[in-house]
Amino acid sequence: MYILLAFLSVATMGLSNTSVGYLNYPTQVIFKCCKLIPVMIGGVIIQGTKLKQIFSLYVMRERI
Repeated sequence: MYILLAFLSVATMGLSNTSVGYLNYPTQVIFKCCKLIPVMIGGVIIQGTKLKQIFSLYVMRERI
């Protein structure tokens, strides 16, 4: 099971980097920055994670 998950993780990274390579640089940066959003949504839905602390840390970091 873990071998399959490891393979899928590596394959996902390789395929996403290959597909993003066809886009111009500003679009690549936007897509790479937005990868975190689905992960955070999945954490809320699957694990019931509270994002209040994460967002407050993000806002504090941006103010510095």
